[in-house]
Order: sequence, then C-alpha cells, then structure tokens
Amino acid sequence: MMFSGTSNPTLASSIAEFMGVKLNPLKSKRFSDGEVSIQIEESVRGKNVYLVQPVCRSEDASVNDALVELLLLISTLRRASANQITALIPYCMYSFFTTVSYKHTHTHTHTHTHRRIRSPGSKDEIKSSDLSI
Repeated sequence: MMFSGTSNPTLASSIAEFMGVKLNPLKSKRFSDGEVSIQIEESVRGKNVYLVQPVCRSEDASVNDALVELLLLISTLRRASANQITALIPYCMYSFFTTVSYKHTHTHTHTHTHRRIRSPGSKDEIKSSDLSI
C-alpha cells in the first residue's frame, strides 16, 4: 500500500506509477488555525505501508507543516495497525543541517529529526535522499 502526504502528490503519483502500484486514498484537512486532520480511507491492519512525503516548503505549507504532517501520517498509520511503515522522504529539509552549536553543546539536527520520525514504531524505516541534480 502507498500513501502520499500533501507536500508533493504529483511526485508520489509518479513513484507509485513507476512501482506499478496505486496510491491509496486518504483525507488530509488543514483547519484555519493550522492544525491538520488525517483520515485513512482503507484498512492498513497488518499491511506493509509506504508513505511518500517530502519535508520541504510547498505552495500551501511550510517545511515545518510538512514535517508535522509526516509525523501525523506515521502516527495515524501506526494507530491503524499497519505492520510496517516505510517513509519515503525524497527531500528532508532538516537532515542537511550537520550541527547546531549553542555554547559548548552540539546538536545533530538530522539525527533528532530521523529519531522523531522513527519513534512511533521501532520496526519502521526511513528512506531519505536528495533528488536534486
């Protein structure tokens, strides 16, 4: 099963077509206060799920909105009892920061970002790469 977030549904459609699968339907609604509601329209219980969601700015949303939507999508799929969730992240904005320094503390932002994405389920996978040429 393959689902797409709202960051780049055209890219998700191309990936699904290339893999010979269909994109499964989901409803994503953004409220006026910025909150997001996500509803999976097919049962994912016990199934392996692929989720395509670049973490980048789009016409309708910021990088942070895309990241929060990705986390909500993973959480929704996990609560719907998906067996395994593989997040395909063609572009993950925060993964390109190597370190952030504050006084004598160094924080690896990409490590924290991937840890937060992975935390809803220990057997989930993250596939992230920069597809720019």
